[in-house]
Amino acid sequence: MNKKRILTSIVVLFIILIVFLYSQKNTIKDVVEASPNLSYKIVHTDKIDNKSIVFYLVNENQLQFTVVQQDFFKYTAIYSGNIGDHERILDTFGILFIELPRQVMDDRLVCFGLLDNPSISEMSLTDDSDLVKALITETPEFNYWRAELTDIQSRNILINGYDSEGKKLLEVEEVLRQN
Repeated sequence: MNKKRILTSIVVLFIILIVFLYSQKNTIKDVVEASPNLSYKIVHTDKIDNKSIVFYLVNENQLQFTVVQQDFFKYTAIYSGNIGDHERILDTFGILFIELPRQVMDDRLVCFGLLDNPSISEMSLTDDSDLVKALITETPEFNYWRAELTDIQSRNILINGYDSEGKKLLEVEEVLRQN
């Protein structure tokens, strides 16, 4: 009889915990907007499995990103970065390259960035032997690209951007930190 009461108590406590966790309002916006003293504008969200890369402007001109993981009960920020004045960076270099730590993306090497040239409709990243196509997404604020480079073996890669007719418009060498 005593074991039955203990088991019933545990089940009731578990149900109360689940109800409490589900009743908490938690969205990607709640996770990103950490400080009430700043203005935030989410400009793009890229979903990858149970994670999302969320780009947002802070105080209208500082671009930041947060990798948000959706767990069973809520969203959690697991990695963040400050890009800063992305327009100045793109004006100077034409491309922005960010390499996420493997542990953030479940041991996958995910790289992403921004493009300055709207004529680039196709991108590839390659080392000496492997070629990976990048996904390009146009947003009102910027052109965004993402590629999974888990199969790339070398640290030195070449990023190429092409227009719709196959003409090369961009060629940039980059060194991966995690290979």
